[in-house]
Amino acid sequence: MTDAGITHLHTRSGTRIPVRVETSREGKTLVECHEPGPFLEHITEGRVRGPLGPDTILRGVVIPLEGATFTLFDQFGVVADEIVRLNDEEAHQRLLDALW
Repeated sequence: MTDAGITHLHTRSGTRIPVRVETSREGKTLVECHEPGPFLEHITEGRVRGPLGPDTILRGVVIPLEGATFTLFDQFGVVADEIVRLNDEEAHQRLLDALW
C-alpha cells in the first residue's frame, strides 16, 4: 500500500479497482474510489450490488483496531452515510491486504 496516491484493490476474481489511499499521522487510512460498484461488491462479499450513478464516489476510513466505515457521495452530497461497516479483521482481509 502506498502512503498517498492511486493504488489498486485486487479482487479474488482478478479485477483491479483504482483507489486513492492516504494514511494519516494517527494511522488512519483514508480511501476514495470512483468505481464504487465493484469496490462495494468486493468488500461486502457480494451483499451490496447494483448500478450506481456515474458521478457516485465512495469514501471511507480504516481506523486501526476498530475497523472501517464507508459513505457514498454524488455531486449533491451524501447519498448513503455509513453504507458499509467492517470490523478490524474484515477491513484487513477485504481491503488493506488487497491494496497494492
